[in-house]
Amino acid sequence: MRPMRWVKLDRPKSHPCVTAELIDMMTAADPLSGFPASSDSLPDPLSQGERLLLHLSSFLMGSFSLLFINLARSPKHLWFWAWVAGWAVVLVLHLAVVLAVSRKRPTSGFPSYQPVTASKAGGQIGH
Repeated sequence: MRPMRWVKLDRPKSHPCVTAELIDMMTAADPLSGFPASSDSLPDPLSQGERLLLHLSSFLMGSFSLLFINLARSPKHLWFWAWVAGWAVVLVLHLAVVLAVSRKRPTSGFPSYQPVTASKAGGQIGH
């Protein structure tokens, strides 16, 4: 075997190396329009109930995936139960948090918000 210092390394022709010209071409390109996204185009955040449903659906899909993997790889030893049980504990904790938050937050009883204007404050805003 020859020593490495005598071996000529060939660069592949299909992948050009990064050159100054390539960097200039990349920086001269138009930037992407619409970034960062404006708040008008962003979706509303998910509510606690929607997040819980997302967690539940992820749990069900993940549990069935683990079941199929378990049955395909080692059908005589069912190891997926431990993982599903652990995830179920976390899901029950998530449900408890959602229920606790929904009980603390009244749906009515608060007066509607009305901003204080200079005329209502007698011109003394900030003093």
